[in-house]
Amino acid sequence: MFMRMTDDPKMPITPPAPAAGREILRNVVEAAAETLPGAGMLTAIYRTTFPSQSDRQRDDWQHAISERTNEHSERLDRHEAMLSPAADAYSGTAARLVEAVAHACPDGLAEHFWDIEDIVQMVPDANPSEVEDAALELSAAGYLEERHLTSAHRFRPTQRFYEQFDHQVMGWNGTRKDAAFLASLMMQHDTGDATDLHERSGWPLRRFNPALEHLKAEYPRWPWRPQYHFDFPSAGLVIGRPETVGLRRFVDAVAREAGR
Repeated sequence: MFMRMTDDPKMPITPPAPAAGREILRNVVEAAAETLPGAGMLTAIYRTTFPSQSDRQRDDWQHAISERTNEHSERLDRHEAMLSPAADAYSGTAARLVEAVAHACPDGLAEHFWDIEDIVQMVPDANPSEVEDAALELSAAGYLEERHLTSAHRFRPTQRFYEQFDHQVMGWNGTRKDAAFLASLMMQHDTGDATDLHERSGWPLRRFNPALEHLKAEYPRWPWRPQYHFDFPSAGLVIGRPETVGLRRFVDAVAREAGR
């Protein structure tokens, strides 16, 4: 019996079981028919138009296997993209704007907007319309947030911008690896206080904040303390036993990803 493809990726796909009696009877009938003059062509047409049950089951089975294989391939591609996102290939004015925005951001909080006139000035020797087009391109890709006001057109970097470009432009390890380092500091010193962690890291706010935000976004249900001031995305984490276990798992997961 053939089990069809379902939406459940865990559902097994079993090969078709032969229906011996039905196939024997069909073969006998076809063989008898072919003894009649001119019946061979009709038999061939019949086989094509009305395939046997086993042939239909085999076709369905092969189709299901192809669908499941494609589904698994797509899922692996998505996982690979999450673990090691490929850098978008920006060049020319767009690449120069990425570098300028990365260095112009003061604290990595993804909160500071620049008017389009300021964006244009970040690449002073480029055509202003090309710079604006580059900003729109980065906004469409999710790396800049665009905001239209009555008398202003503004942009600011997003968390995705930091995660995608900081390791390339700023020369740091990468936001996720930096987040794992902060998680290690939390466990080592038994503290989730943002001010304390910032001092222990020795990093500028521009590097520290995207890493802390990454960890915060990774575990949004943890007891993160409110942002009492604008230096950090959170005042820190209240660390209990569940958080300690989660931090350890996060550090181990990032280490495994780096080893691939």
